[in-house]
Amino acid sequence: MKNLLQLLFLAILFIACKKTTDVNGTFTNNATGLPIKGIRVRLGASNTDIKGNITTISEDADSTDENGKYQLHVEAGSADILLQADVPKGFVEPKTRYIKNGKTRTEDYALNPYDAYLRLTLQHDSSSASKIYYYFIGAFYEDKSDPSNPGALKGIDIPVGEDKTFLHLVPGGQTITIVWDTKKFNIPFNPFPHITSVDCPRNDTTDFILKY
Repeated sequence: MKNLLQLLFLAILFIACKKTTDVNGTFTNNATGLPIKGIRVRLGASNTDIKGNITTISEDADSTDENGKYQLHVEAGSADILLQADVPKGFVEPKTRYIKNGKTRTEDYALNPYDAYLRLTLQHDSSSASKIYYYFIGAFYEDKSDPSNPGALKGIDIPVGEDKTFLHLVPGGQTITIVWDTKKFNIPFNPFPHITSVDCPRNDTTDFILKY
C-alpha cells in the first residue's frame, strides 16, 4: 500500500511538472486594422539559477498566417515563460510578454507603424554664445501596441550634440514630448526642466527647431 501511494505521488508530481501552456493570437496593423503576415513569434520556457545561468526547458515558434494568426505550445513546470516577436521593419517593436504557465490564453498585438518622422534641430537663440552643450535630450511617445499597458511611454534616444539635426522614426499620428536640459548638474535634481510637445502627422515629416 505504501509503495502504491508513493507511485501515485510521483505520478501527480510528474503531471504537475509537465504543465502545458498554450498561447494564440493575432497581429494587426494599428493604423489600418489589417492582419500582418509572416511575423516570427517565439514562446520559451526557461529557468534561471542564482548565478544567472539560463536553462531552456521548452520552446516553440510560429509565423503568422495570412490572417495574422499564430499558435504556440510549451511544456513547463514553474519555469519563466516569455513571448517574443520578430517585428518586421517599419513597425514599433512590442515588449516581451511574461506568460503564466499552465494556462491557455490569447495574446493579440496591434503594431504601430513607423510612418512619420521628426527632424529635430538644436539651436541656441543667442548670438553671443558660440557653443551650447545639451547634457540631456529625450523624446517620448505613448506606446499603444501593448493592450496590457496602453499608457506606457517609450523613449527615443537623441544623441548629445551641438546645433545638429536628427531624423527619427515615430508612430504616425502621435504627439512627441521632448525634454531637454543644458545644465549638467541639474539632471539629478530636476531632470525635466524643459518640455515641448510636437505633433507628428501620419505619413509626413515634421521639422522642429528646439531653441534655448
